[in-house]
Amino acid sequence: MTDIRHQATIRSALWAAYGDALGFITELSKDKSTIKHRSGLERIESLVPWRRVLGGMYGTSVNLVSGCYSDDTQLRLSTSRAINGQGFFDVEAFAKFELTVWQTYALGAGRGTKAATQSLTQKSKNWFNNFFTAKDIIYTNVGGNGAAMRIQPHVWAAQELSNSKSFQTDVVKNSITTHGHPRGIAGAFFHAASLATLLKGSQLTMDKLVSIAESCADIPQIIYADEYLSNIWLPEWEDLSETNIEQAFKKVSNEILNDLTIAKDWLNSPQEDYDKLINDLNLNLPTERGSGTKTALVASLLVLNLNKSSIKQIMNDVVNQLDSDTDTIATMFGALAGVVVDERPNETVQDENYIINEASRLYNLSQEKDVSCFTYPDLLNWVPQRSIVSNVTLKNNKLVLNGFGTIKPISKPFNGRQKGHYYQWFEVSQGFTALIKVKSDFEAYTEQETVSNVVNMSNNLSHTNQPIDTNQQHNLPFSLKEETIVDNNIDYSIDSLTKKAIDSQFDPKIIGEHILFLTTQQDMPIEKIISYSSIVAKAKISRDKRKTNI
Repeated sequence: MTDIRHQATIRSALWAAYGDALGFITELSKDKSTIKHRSGLERIESLVPWRRVLGGMYGTSVNLVSGCYSDDTQLRLSTSRAINGQGFFDVEAFAKFELTVWQTYALGAGRGTKAATQSLTQKSKNWFNNFFTAKDIIYTNVGGNGAAMRIQPHVWAAQELSNSKSFQTDVVKNSITTHGHPRGIAGAFFHAASLATLLKGSQLTMDKLVSIAESCADIPQIIYADEYLSNIWLPEWEDLSETNIEQAFKKVSNEILNDLTIAKDWLNSPQEDYDKLINDLNLNLPTERGSGTKTALVASLLVLNLNKSSIKQIMNDVVNQLDSDTDTIATMFGALAGVVVDERPNETVQDENYIINEASRLYNLSQEKDVSCFTYPDLLNWVPQRSIVSNVTLKNNKLVLNGFGTIKPISKPFNGRQKGHYYQWFEVSQGFTALIKVKSDFEAYTEQETVSNVVNMSNNLSHTNQPIDTNQQHNLPFSLKEETIVDNNIDYSIDSLTKKAIDSQFDPKIIGEHILFLTTQQDMPIEKIISYSSIVAKAKISRDKRKTNI
């Protein structure tokens, strides 16, 4: 039975990446001429090498290899790396490290997610207070599918699939890092519930989808149960949204139920036409195209058709439905359908070995086995780069990707009219490949070698797992020294320290020890103390207000 789940997890990961890669070619295409310009084909039914312009109309034209995936799979892998060897989702590492560095190699990212990640480069922002405004984008209005498309690793690693609390809290935390509208959060919740249903061996039915839609109204209970979400995120969210959290999610739950009613008519029609479903749910309109809830719903509905059409036939229909979010619907459908079907994709996706390795690692976590994990920099001293190209630096005549280490060039640079930077394919030491944006100053240090297939260059699947430097313990407060002797893996990040302070019911002794500890930090101790104090104060004020209102 366990091997069945293992293979289902791998298929889910591969079909998700395959759907992303296939749909990426047609993403944002309004007519067949655009697809033909990119790939030489008018209809996409297999993976092919293609070209895309990055950086706007006057940007750089780059070669994308056959099987190249987009931000959907990139952020799914980021989520996977942030789940450590004990199965704990390090949401701070995901927010402050993964997302901020990802900007340097992002492909096809949505406006909301890009605005959110740029906001996270600020010292004062973290996963629980990333309330931003960028041009016409406001955090509380970001309800697209950028969160839903990346949360599958939480389900793949879950030890208790029948207990939604074992993974849905992390799904919500992951989502609110970038998405503040209930549709974005509920879409991720809905998709995770559908995936868990299939992965535990049950079937998706219309009645089950109705049940999941109704449960979206209960998401506030997850928020109330978490200290950070209830004490820091929620009060500010309700102030900015000018609405009650329960009313907001009840409204979204009713929207999904209404869409299910529309979809039921589609399922009962003589010929199930994907074009009709997209039009019935208004997913061909710019205002609805990337909706988190509608995308999650469509991905689940398509699974109900697997008894009539093959996964490949359905996926071909999805990626050739122009003026829709081709890659994200395909990748989320692939993640679900991959659990149901017996076969893997018959074409190779970029970084296939790395994707399989991560899927197996998450499966092993679900079985409570010891696994390796990616070692993040010390987040207490981590300073995200505000400038995207600053994430690549030169060290000993080698290019280094911030936090990941040395990167190896595996293609020629792509230069456009923008003189300050270029793009180049690199192999990252952790085992994946990326098209990275690099300062033009560094071009002389890159190897001028042409590689015909980047996918074959990514077979290094090793993970580093360096121990914490115990030589730093002499500067720690007494109580923290005792904890460190017991466990050298204790987290001393702002996120961890503030959580301890809140869990202690704001014990003055513990808060004082934390502040003294922060004074010992070499990098910006004053800023860290201010950040720590601000978070603790907001949580204390919020809790006192709630006590007053009871």
